[in-house]
Amino acid sequence: MLKFSVIVPIYNVEEYIEECVYSVLRQTYNNFELILVNDASPDHSLDIITKIAEKDSRIVIIDKEKNEGVALARSSGLANAKGDYVVYLDGDDQLIPEALKILATKIDSQNPDIVIFPKIKERNGVKHVNPYFPKEMLFEEDKKELYKGFLSYSYFVIGCAAINRELAVQYDIANELKEIWLGEDLLQSLPLLTHAKRILYIIEGIYIMVYNPDSATRSKVLRKDRYLQAIENHKVIEQYIQLWDEEELQNDFHEHVMNDVISYAFAGCRGASSVREGSEYLQTIGSDVGFRRAYSLGYPKKMSHKILAFFLKHELYVIAYCLIKMKERLSS
Repeated sequence: MLKFSVIVPIYNVEEYIEECVYSVLRQTYNNFELILVNDASPDHSLDIITKIAEKDSRIVIIDKEKNEGVALARSSGLANAKGDYVVYLDGDDQLIPEALKILATKIDSQNPDIVIFPKIKERNGVKHVNPYFPKEMLFEEDKKELYKGFLSYSYFVIGCAAINRELAVQYDIANELKEIWLGEDLLQSLPLLTHAKRILYIIEGIYIMVYNPDSATRSKVLRKDRYLQAIENHKVIEQYIQLWDEEELQNDFHEHVMNDVISYAFAGCRGASSVREGSEYLQTIGSDVGFRRAYSLGYPKKMSHKILAFFLKHELYVIAYCLIKMKERLSS
């Protein structure tokens, strides 16, 4: 009988971790282990999971003395995993009760290396599923559409998939990401997407992404190095596109870069305390070679974004900042 290892990195999620853990313990498919990796969390998360673990032998707790980030926390869990497939679950998210049963059925029938699934996004009690593809699809030798989807939707194999444990161990690059603090999911996904022989996409949303305003990925802190880290991530993605040898993906890549530009421009200016601070942040983006190359190729396509990109390209950072703040006021 197929066994799963559900690995949960934990850091400052005391408000969410109990529901996360019980969403796994309540699975209708029972052959699993739940590996909880406390990444030196300063809150009461460890106390909460320790109390639950006393009553369920399927729980394994790894208590790290030093906080090293989500990539290395997952790697610690992976090193202790005994299941046939691993599923990574964030400490503030949940699985639906039938999640592992659905995955086991798909794996038994299709024998994939990886099963990718869409996430259910939940905010204020409202749930929404946004599928990456319109139907179930199996990718083998031709993975071009899968790569296009990765660039378009930024789905991360690490965060929304069941992965053959041997494959996950073989291409675990967490130690190479020690200095990376943004986009670890993306970078960890690249070798898995590249080397998996059979990747199955299913349409069932089985992972609930709970809105957590304190999540690092939703930080409103203005930091120039956030975009500088994104630039380095873009370089790695481009290397893999060359490895994939798909010229058509270049356009998707440039669109991906421009989407990041727009996203980081709005997120950064949201936290700016002054026009000067915001415009200096935008200068970091506007001077990026990747942004300028994407702009020269006609991106972005959306008119409002095109206007913002025009101001960035021509170093009109104060005007760009004012445009962003005006759009924020109109949408509030």
